[in-house]
Amino acid sequence: MKKVSLLAASVAIALTGCGGSDSGSGSNGNVAPGGIIVTGFDGYFNQAVVFLDKDNNGKLDIGSDTIFGLTDKEGRRTIPAGTQGVLALQTLTPGGTVQTALTQYDADTYAGKYTIDMDHPTQAMAHEVVLRTLPGEKIISPLTDLVVVQAGANPTKEKIEEAKAEVNETLGITGNIAFTDVIAAKNHALHKTAQILTESKVNAGVNYTAENAMKIAQEANKIVTAPENQDKLDQPNFKPTVEVTPSGDVQVTVNNKLIVNKSVADNIRAQLNTPSTSHSLDLTLDLAVGQDALFSDSDNNNIALDVQVIDPIDNQAVSGLIITANNGGSLTIKGELTPVRQSYILQITGTDIDAEAAVVGKVSTLFTLTVETPNSAPTIVPKIAEDLQAWIGSIELTQGVAVTNEQYRIDNLFADADGDELIIDASSTIKELELSVIAVGGTKELKIAGTPTNTYPAGETITISAFDGIERTSKSFVLKQVDAKPIASFEVNTNALANLQSEITSQLVDLKVNEPLPSVQLSITLDDIFKAVNAHGPVEYFAGMKGENQDHNTSVAGIKVAVDNMGVLTISGTPLEASTNGEFYIAAGIYPDAEDGVISEMKRIALPEVKAADTPPPVSLGFTKQHFNNQQWVMGSFADRDGEIGYASLLNTNGTFEWCWGDQEREGYQVFKSNISDSNGAPDPINTLSTLNKVSGYLESTNKDCWPVTLNNDGTLTAHHSDEGVDTNWNYEMLYQNSNNGHYQIIVKINNQELFWLDSASTPLDQTLAVNTQIAEGKVEYYMSVEGDGQYHPELDGPKLSYSYGKREYQANNQYQDNSILPEGFDTPGIWQSVKDMDGLERAELEEEREDQKTRVRYVHRDFGDFYIGITWSKEVNGYESPAQYSLFSHNQEAMDKLVKAMPLMTN
Repeated sequence: MKKVSLLAASVAIALTGCGGSDSGSGSNGNVAPGGIIVTGFDGYFNQAVVFLDKDNNGKLDIGSDTIFGLTDKEGRRTIPAGTQGVLALQTLTPGGTVQTALTQYDADTYAGKYTIDMDHPTQAMAHEVVLRTLPGEKIISPLTDLVVVQAGANPTKEKIEEAKAEVNETLGITGNIAFTDVIAAKNHALHKTAQILTESKVNAGVNYTAENAMKIAQEANKIVTAPENQDKLDQPNFKPTVEVTPSGDVQVTVNNKLIVNKSVADNIRAQLNTPSTSHSLDLTLDLAVGQDALFSDSDNNNIALDVQVIDPIDNQAVSGLIITANNGGSLTIKGELTPVRQSYILQITGTDIDAEAAVVGKVSTLFTLTVETPNSAPTIVPKIAEDLQAWIGSIELTQGVAVTNEQYRIDNLFADADGDELIIDASSTIKELELSVIAVGGTKELKIAGTPTNTYPAGETITISAFDGIERTSKSFVLKQVDAKPIASFEVNTNALANLQSEITSQLVDLKVNEPLPSVQLSITLDDIFKAVNAHGPVEYFAGMKGENQDHNTSVAGIKVAVDNMGVLTISGTPLEASTNGEFYIAAGIYPDAEDGVISEMKRIALPEVKAADTPPPVSLGFTKQHFNNQQWVMGSFADRDGEIGYASLLNTNGTFEWCWGDQEREGYQVFKSNISDSNGAPDPINTLSTLNKVSGYLESTNKDCWPVTLNNDGTLTAHHSDEGVDTNWNYEMLYQNSNNGHYQIIVKINNQELFWLDSASTPLDQTLAVNTQIAEGKVEYYMSVEGDGQYHPELDGPKLSYSYGKREYQANNQYQDNSILPEGFDTPGIWQSVKDMDGLERAELEEEREDQKTRVRYVHRDFGDFYIGITWSKEVNGYESPAQYSLFSHNQEAMDKLVKAMPLMTN
């Protein structure tokens, strides 16, 4: 015979501050190892809800915000690593609005739960309030919330820094102190400031604006720095409230918080240890121990009490009881406890009055009242639970798509030793799902219907409960993620694209300037290449160059392209110039000019070479005088975790050649040179490049770092360096060149082991390109890796470097397969996705499923002929992020193989 309801018992323990949830759990509470621990406090908040405030509105939007679960008694909650956005904390009160809504959302997790400010561990919090912190921070407090309020709804980096500076100045602090655990640091002044901000925010409600919050903070700082208050800073009951009046004046009300005396609460618990023998109740309890009453308040000796006996099943007060209560005296309860339960919650509430005799809140403490009732609660049948989880976990859920034909028997999930008829119901944390329990013959089945209107990560639940009239038993089952609704898109048939390119290349042969193109008959159409998925309108086709009003144009003057409504492509005209890298682009769209229009990725079509009348013999790969054009270039390093980048120039002064890169300053700050590998925390290469991109005047600078070079007959350069009186000669060998419209893109090997890239075009240094220009289903790329031996070699002016390359195939459902080629021995499958950073820039994140299980982050930085350059770094499973660096990629294995084999190779 069970004497205590598990639900009521856990509630009572938590409420008295003698235990409680060690971490909480929620529909999204399953966290993989390596997650982030966030901490919330005013005092430490026990059993507060940590969530992702997706729209940064300062409210818990159940059903759309991501809920991570409840904090422990040290205010901590582990959340998944990589969580991005505004983290927030919602406090709960017994029977409060949010607590009630959460119970309806997920009764298994939130029924009977409320927040305890561990500054007052014997009582529930008096108010429900939300506090927020900035993205990336791990502390949530009234101090971090103050910064968020100042920064506004959609803050820029600059606005965030301004908000931090303003809060620091107001509170008399520096650096990042507002985002630290001031309780652990025993900073009583900031701890008290946090308490004042919480009380004042609750009091202000919707009037807690940025302006008013700052006035409150200013007054709070005056309170905690006042000499007469120094002995009160470590007193948790000293809780002044700051109010900003409608006229803008500041008004301070001192409140000594109403508290529950632990010794009296423990004595009441001891009096209730023995269960009542009858539901006809005649109970008397002492509400004092010696001179101590249950509640005490320095501002009020006459504390009014409100007492309720609550049914833990429906969370409603038992009616018809005769209750008298006198704080410091006794409590009597007489009457029938109905409906019959094995335990009830005894809630005693006192009214908190401040020094001005105004009511500022209520404080509750809860106890468990048990009654001997011969009843066995329903139990779970494990095998049936496993089968149900397999079914529920297999249901495919998609935003905007109705769930149909999902039905399964559930009455056999429960057994009842007493043979009671069980009332079975079900609910889901996905509010749009419609659950019903229906009779089928002599059984009961769960029918799932409804249409999810939002996306959800995996971990939302369906909870099935059985009620025997006295006790309820529940079991939660985990759902798959709700995928984003299908949107119109295009799939590119890469085989058809390759066949079209082959037809063009084979039919347009021996092109020469001023000679008309031959007739071209193409069997492959754009309709064959671009396949619309979930199309919501007619498909239109495009052929031409990128940019405004570039329909029908190619990069070769005189050659035109056209495409009809069926996707049939024609190429015509007379080339007016020689060209080796001619091109145009093709694409498809559905209402491309509409707000909800869809456009495919543009696909490049190469035009064959157009020869001049007298085509000169091809120049072998190497440097020529033409490269020394006295123009501004940019130059970057492919070194391991050493992403140097700077302005460069190849100078020709009356036949004397010089190579310039960056400034003459070697140790200190350089104006014209930087390094994307440098960071004080998480990699931030784009910000580094944006700063450098704003610099101008390199060619005119007299502080350029230049050294003489000799142009050799084989196209190599010999660079002559002099460092502290020691002369050295280094060899520069061009390994690759892409020339287009008078601009050069070059990959050069220096000193037989270092690899650099140069670009004479005026491409922005902080450019990022769309991920799908290089990464998409069906694409195969080859990537170069470089590693240093970690030692300094004087003759190399750095570590010894070695190179390798591998192959990565992008498959369906964002899967990829990674295999090393040179050397062999590394392979791992993985999952990739396109994400946006805090500035809205797109990047790819590739998560390995084997080997190191790293997540490899990549911005697509710049096209480079047969290659492209990425800005990359990796995230370890322990949260460590490596420095950013430049990396080289290609869809042309021959080009990558040739380049890597010209470098020192890795041996394993």
